[in-house]
Amino acid sequence: MDKQKELADNQGLYNGFFSRWIDLDLFYSEYGMEYQYFPLLLSCVAIAGIYGTITADKKIFFVQALPALITITLVLVNLCCTC
Repeated sequence: MDKQKELADNQGLYNGFFSRWIDLDLFYSEYGMEYQYFPLLLSCVAIAGIYGTITADKKIFFVQALPALITITLVLVNLCCTC
C-alpha cells in the first residue's frame, strides 16, 4: 500500500473518532455523564493507534496506542472504585 494512502486512512479514522467524541461530549455533558463514555472514546484512540502501527509505523503503538490503553485502565479503575 502507498505510504501516503496509509497515512490518509489513519487520519480519516482519527477525524471520524474525534467527530464522534465531540457529538458525545455535547450530548452527555448536559447530564453530568461525560466521564462514563471515556473508555469507549479512548478505545477508539487505541484502535486508531493499532491500525497506524500495522499500516504505517511501529512506533505509533508506543506513542499513541499504549498511552490510550493505560489511560483506559486507569479510568476504568477510577469508575469502579468511585461507585
